[in-house]
Amino acid sequence: MEQNRTGNGKLNSLVSETELLMMNPGFLVPPVGLFDPFKLIQDLQAFEIEQERQNKELHSSQRELMKSKICYTKLYDISPVGYFTIDLQGVILNANLTLAGMLSMERSSRLNHHIMDYIIFEDYNIYSRHLKDLDTSKNRQVCELRMQKTDWTPFDVQLETILIAARCKGPERYLTMVIDISARKRAEKNKEKNAGKTSSGHPVFWDLL
Repeated sequence: MEQNRTGNGKLNSLVSETELLMMNPGFLVPPVGLFDPFKLIQDLQAFEIEQERQNKELHSSQRELMKSKICYTKLYDISPVGYFTIDLQGVILNANLTLAGMLSMERSSRLNHHIMDYIIFEDYNIYSRHLKDLDTSKNRQVCELRMQKTDWTPFDVQLETILIAARCKGPERYLTMVIDISARKRAEKNKEKNAGKTSSGHPVFWDLL
């Protein structure tokens, strides 16, 4: 921005000097094909107008980019599902407010922690396989496992993970969507439990009495 102001100042100074030169009574228009100050002024003025237009477009683009970033941040945080980003070593780089609610903790307190801190120990192998399959196929991977809140309360989740390529600026990392499926899991268990009762050897209608 400072360079633009300096360039505009030099440009205005050059235009003023040329205009003063042309106002001199001894000024003669040079033969065609030689240096033409009239043409120079026209070119300089056109250049200045174009530069101002580009600066306005740049400022407008920057404002739109900032608005889009703010909008994206709001949508990211209030999304009905959780999101987190980890590096290739499993360290949490970013996460949204929804995930913070799922884990019953402040968002900032999760950053720089290892994702395994929030996965039930018995399900470590599921998550490791999840990432290994993603590294091999480079395609979106889905798995179900149990995470745990800060009070160690477990809950069931579905994870959908993609690998963010290095071309997106910065090192490769994993972006994961977290869906709480605890209600679905409870319903499935209740259904299995009820099915077990009706298959106990008694007629099904007995269970309706």
